[in-house]
Parts: sequence; structure tokens; C-alpha cells
Amino acid sequence: MADMNDVAAAIAEDEHPVVIKILRKDEEPYVGQDGQPSTISVLGDESKAVRLARDAATRRFLRRGNKKPSPEELLESRIAQAAAGVVAWSGWESNGAPWECTAANVKTLLTADHILEQVEAGIRSHADFFARALPS
Repeated sequence: MADMNDVAAAIAEDEHPVVIKILRKDEEPYVGQDGQPSTISVLGDESKAVRLARDAATRRFLRRGNKKPSPEELLESRIAQAAAGVVAWSGWESNGAPWECTAANVKTLLTADHILEQVEAGIRSHADFFARALPS
């Protein structure tokens, strides 16, 4: 029998960031000046921040009525939703200097489709990460 406390605990875990290593298109990790892999810390799909971004996107699309969104608008929505789940990063630089993890910089980085896809996957599979990390 499923226990509602287990469901609540699973949702609560989505508020705790998980660090994901970001890979280049050739499947090798991006590496910072310190030689360490570049990472992005993400919340889970059921975190408050991600849910708020998803709800905002839903409201925007509902206000449009029957007008279909353009591919650019859909991509912009994906980036905004993924960016809402990013809480920190390490190893990202611009012109040889550390690149601050701001909302604008996150959205800029997520315009790279291969990075956007990894962040989206990290947000979606957040619960799987915790399940693998916990002893059975």
C-alpha cells in the first residue's frame, strides 16, 4: 500500500538541488579553468520554482486562445522553465573569468540545445538521482 508520507517526501526532495555534470556534444565533459567538470545544480520537476514557471507558461499559452505558438516561443518557454530549476553552477567562464550564475546568464547558456536538454533531463530525473543515491 502506498503511504502518502512517501509521496510528500518525494515531492520535498525536489526542493534539494542535484549537481549534474554537463557534457559537450562529443560526450566529453565541459571543464573549467581549475580542471574540474563544469556542473549545473538543478531542482526537481515538482519543486516550487519549476512548478511556478510551468504554470506561468501554461497561463501564457491559454491566454493565446486558438493561436498556435511559434517554434521560437516554444523554445523560449522551455528555456524559461529549465532556467527556473537552475540554482547554481560551477566551472562556467566568460573571457577567462568566472561567469556568475544569474537568471540572464542561465538563459543564455540554455540557448545551447545540448545543454538545455541535459538540464531538462536533470530536472525530470531528479527523483531517480535520489533513489540511486539512497541505500536500499
